[in-house]
Amino acid sequence: MIYRGSIIEICHDSIIVITEDCTFEKIKKSAGLKEGMEVYFEEGDIIKKPSFVNKNIPAVAAAIFVFIVASLYTVGFWNRNYRAVALLSIDINPSVEIEVNKSYHVIKATPLNEDASKLPLKNLKNYSLVEALEELVEMAGAGGYLKERETNYVLVTSVELKDHKKEDKVLEEILIEGKKKIETLYIEKGQKIEVVTMESDKETLSKAKEEHISVGKMEVYEKTKENYRNKDKNKDEDEDREKDEDKDKKEIKELKDKKVKEIIKEIEKNKDQKVNNGKVDKKEKPTKEDKEDSKDKEKNSNKENKYKEKDKEKDKNKNKNKDKKPKKP
Repeated sequence: MIYRGSIIEICHDSIIVITEDCTFEKIKKSAGLKEGMEVYFEEGDIIKKPSFVNKNIPAVAAAIFVFIVASLYTVGFWNRNYRAVALLSIDINPSVEIEVNKSYHVIKATPLNEDASKLPLKNLKNYSLVEALEELVEMAGAGGYLKERETNYVLVTSVELKDHKKEDKVLEEILIEGKKKIETLYIEKGQKIEVVTMESDKETLSKAKEEHISVGKMEVYEKTKENYRNKDKNKDEDEDREKDEDKDKKEIKELKDKKVKEIIKEIEKNKDQKVNNGKVDKKEKPTKEDKEDSKDKEKNSNKENKYKEKDKEKDKNKNKNKDKKPKKP
C-alpha cells in the first residue's frame, strides 16, 4: 500500500510526515528531501514504534511506586497538619471556635457571634494552642471586652474528635499550662482573669452546631436541663412535653446572649447540686491541678501528723522523768 503525505520535520535519521487522513508517521530518511515537500512512501518505509510492554515495564513500575510513596506521604502530611483532632470553644464574650491538629496547632478559627467576627482570627492559624488562647484574650482586651476592676472569666471547652476513647492527657496538660500563663500574666498587669476549663462530647457539639452557639454554652445548658429533669421526675412527661420544648428554645435563645460570668455561675451551681446528690459526672474528671493540690495537702497533713507524734513522745518522756524518784546515796 502506498501512502502520501507532507514533510513537517526532518530529524537526524528519520522524517515526520502528515498523511492525507491527518495522522503523523515517522518514515525512513532519504536524500534531497525538504520540509513542506510532498512524498510517497510504502508500509516498509514506516518506522514502527517500540513495544511499550517489553521496554517500558520498569519505567511504569517505578512511576507507580513513586506515585504510591508520594500519596502515602501526602496523606500522612495531611493527617498530621490539616486533620483536626480536637475542637475548642472559647467564650470571653466573643465566642470563638478553634480546631487543632495532631501537633496542637491551630488549623482553623471560626467566629461564633457578632463580637468574634470583628476579631482578626485568621492571624491565629499555625499558632500553638497556648499561644492562641493568650492571643484571643489579648484580642478581647484590645476590643474592650475585659473589665479592669472586675474578675473576667474565660470558658474553654474541649471536644476530642478522634475516634478512639483514650483520654488525651496532652490536651489536658496544654490547657492547664495555658490557664496558668494567662492568669499569671494578667495578675502582673493588675487585672484578674479566671480561666475555667471543661470537657464536652461530639453529641453536645452537634446540638451546639444546630443552635449556632458554642459547645461550652450548650454543655452548661445540657447539665442544667439534666438537673431540672432530675428534680421533676414525677411529672407527666406527655402532658408537659410541648411546654418543655418551648422552654428549651427560649432558654437556648437566652443562653446565646448570656455573659460568661453568668455561665460560670451555672457551672458552679451544677457542681454543687451534683455533690449534694452524691453524683459524679464522667465528663468532669479531676484535673492534673486538682490531683497535685490533693497530693500537696496529703504531704502537709502527713508532716503535721509526724510533728504531733514527736510532740506526744516528748510529753511522754517528760512525764516518765517526773515519775522517776531520785535514788538514795
